[in-house]
Amino acid sequence: MPTIETKSELASLEKDHTELVLGLVGAVGTELSRLETFLKEGLQRFGYEPEVIQVTELFKTFDVPRLGIELKDAPEYERILSRIKAGNKFRELSERNDIFALYAAQQIAIRRPEKKEGTVSRLEPLWGKAHIIHSLKHPDEVRALQRLYGQGFFLLGVYSPESQRLRNLMDRHLIPEHEARELIQKDADEKEGYGQHGRDTFELADVFIPMTGNEDESKHHVFRFLDLLFGEPWTTPTREEHGMFMAFAASQRSGSLARQVGAVITTPSGDVIATGANDAPQYGGGQYWPGRQDQRDSARGIDYNDVLKRRLVVQVMRKMKEHYEPGSDGGDDDLLFDQGRKLFADTGLLDITEYSREVHAEMAALTACARMGTQALGAHLYATTFPCHNCAKHIVSSGIERVYFVEPYPKSYALKLHDDTIALMDGGEVKGKVSFIPFMGVGPRRFFDVFSMKLSSGRRVSRKDKKGRAVEWTAAKSTPRIPLLHYSYVQLERLATDELKQVLVKLERQVQGGKS
Repeated sequence: MPTIETKSELASLEKDHTELVLGLVGAVGTELSRLETFLKEGLQRFGYEPEVIQVTELFKTFDVPRLGIELKDAPEYERILSRIKAGNKFRELSERNDIFALYAAQQIAIRRPEKKEGTVSRLEPLWGKAHIIHSLKHPDEVRALQRLYGQGFFLLGVYSPESQRLRNLMDRHLIPEHEARELIQKDADEKEGYGQHGRDTFELADVFIPMTGNEDESKHHVFRFLDLLFGEPWTTPTREEHGMFMAFAASQRSGSLARQVGAVITTPSGDVIATGANDAPQYGGGQYWPGRQDQRDSARGIDYNDVLKRRLVVQVMRKMKEHYEPGSDGGDDDLLFDQGRKLFADTGLLDITEYSREVHAEMAALTACARMGTQALGAHLYATTFPCHNCAKHIVSSGIERVYFVEPYPKSYALKLHDDTIALMDGGEVKGKVSFIPFMGVGPRRFFDVFSMKLSSGRRVSRKDKKGRAVEWTAAKSTPRIPLLHYSYVQLERLATDELKQVLVKLERQVQGGKS
């Protein structure tokens, strides 16, 4: 690895071989080890030394049996399940959903060299080191690493179709099908707060990498992302990246009290036809905007779907109490709702959206087409989540040809209810049905950081020199465009103050020289 030199100057901070912290998130059954191989190969092109941190190694630092947990090494189903249970128990007892992120940070910290200055010692950066954290399963873990490492942390969402993950678990790990399906379901979204929430974690990814069996494609996506990360100026967004960025931009106008969802309809060539967000409709067409006439849920201060859903749960619980406990008043509404929420957690009852005042983002985009007299026949739709089954049937009816979404575990009933008209594209072409396609590429959260020449939170990039000729870019001479700064803002203020003093001294000399 080349010798790395650093300077303590503000202007040089973006030119150092600063550390990289890369997190991985992928559903159970995804071959993350292959992705690690591609990452290592790609990082070595830039003179970086990759090192993998397995967060489950935390179990080895603690007497796990004292928690009532037995970690098993075989068979494979028991090995995976015991570690899922152990992780849940660690989160619950510590009351920290980010405990595995804290362990990853500790593992990075203990690798740091110590430098002494007189009686004071401090830990030094690991120049030219890339830390690969394998793997994250809870959104709080991602948020903790984002707080720790700021813009220098990147989350890679690794997508593998459920059918392929099922085959991996069954064929490679010899897990019976019913047990493999159980693991996939537990990994996706456990209802308890300290459980695994892979779906919510995946959605936070900065880049989405396919692992669909085509290793050349997977490697290309990894190398392309690393090139962008190191400031390669020639790569521009794909049609899919641009479309999904526009969908996320549309979602930001939503005043929903629940979550912001966006959708965009484009021509097959990428031209935007219509946008939509989840929000309440207004008279005359469209949806409310901020202002005096605003009647969105955010303006009214209440989510009617939650209110009516709560009433439904309470009514069902009261009926059950009356039937099984004659003469009982059932208790107050708050108690009944708390009991019902636990009882019906995995039934789908708490997921209903029937009573919402909001037009869903996909429907808002489709009705915008209708208002403008623009057909959606043959168009593509980009949605920031997997469309619900209600939106799905209207998407099919409108003539949409393709739907791109961000989610590793399609959770609506769209694919089951409309298997005759909708198909999930798992790598092959789909004919005679609407193709629902997982989004792959750079996510909207870091879109400006890697694609904008001037608006990135990192350094600017140029495509030409002063003579108007295209600049040369080589991996060997590149450093991260968004550096992981090893200074706190207090230390940066000191650097700025010292540099200001030097500038003022220089100005004073020039003034004195002019007088003489």
